[in-house]
Amino acid sequence: MSALKDLKILVVDDCPENQFRFYHLLVKRGAQVAFASDGLEGADLALSGAYDIVLMDIEMPVMDGFEAMGKLKDSSYNRPVIALTAHSKAVTGEKMYSSGFAGHVTKPIEISELVETILSLAGPRS
Repeated sequence: MSALKDLKILVVDDCPENQFRFYHLLVKRGAQVAFASDGLEGADLALSGAYDIVLMDIEMPVMDGFEAMGKLKDSSYNRPVIALTAHSKAVTGEKMYSSGFAGHVTKPIEISELVETILSLAGPRS
């Protein structure tokens, strides 16, 4: 399974169990994965320019996902950021998009939905 072959993905999530799960789900599909444990660290790493796509939890310590997305927007960050949340899409979808997130996936993560969302936003690949 190499659906995500060579994509560099930054996962920003404060839960070690979620990080472990994301690592195995994404690496198994060919992605290169790095982690940040809060929004501030995640925004700083994303701005380093080393990642094709960012998966950003919304509820985190230090700086939440909305604040981190604001920091990215203020810095003219132009790569896709996918919001990860345990809240219903119907409740939060509009807020996610108006905040600058390119996509939204609800926890618990459905791997096929996550992969489809990543691929739809990752852009053309060779």
